[in-house]
Amino acid sequence: MWQLLKNLAKRKGKFKNDKELAKACASGNQEAKEELYNKYASKMFALCLRYAREHAEAEDFLHEGFIKVLATIHKWEGKGSLESWMRRVFINVILEKLRSNKHQVYNFSSLQLEGPDEDDNWNSPELNVPAPDPDIISQLSEKEIINLIQRLPEGYRTVFNLYVIEGFSHKEIAQMLGISEGTAKSQLSRAKNLLRKWIEEHFYFKKKATKNA
Repeated sequence: MWQLLKNLAKRKGKFKNDKELAKACASGNQEAKEELYNKYASKMFALCLRYAREHAEAEDFLHEGFIKVLATIHKWEGKGSLESWMRRVFINVILEKLRSNKHQVYNFSSLQLEGPDEDDNWNSPELNVPAPDPDIISQLSEKEIINLIQRLPEGYRTVFNLYVIEGFSHKEIAQMLGISEGTAKSQLSRAKNLLRKWIEEHFYFKKKATKNA
């Protein structure tokens, strides 16, 4: 499906720019709606895949996200890019879906573990989470990296995506998920530790398989 969506994005559109496209979508123009989907579906699907447990759930997120986008596109005022606005809409839809499904991401009552006060990153000595080797990362495909992110427990995966990929602060994440900042930091630390381990293991076995082929 992802490759199909990427191919759709290559189609030449009728509308001159996103403002014109959004205005047409808001007025109910079916051709504009199709062009909006073709243009952004692959990018939004990549976002959905990172939050989903499996491919089918990502497709569900994509469907619900575009319904919400088309229902509210008249609210986009043209400030900032349309893509950034759509990403925020999709994230809100995904989090609402996770909440309504009573997934683990909102069951943090037993995970209120306080993390350090300082902002963390891949190389934070306080969290003891060294960054994965850049040479290893560069040899993994986008699909391989997304598959590893999908393996994370749902709470870890959601916090990781919101902080590392989307750029939200710990405070914003805590507010979005209804958890403490300490919990958000703890979940992020554990997510990074798991990903680092899995990335190195995945590369090791991939390299070994290539060598033995």
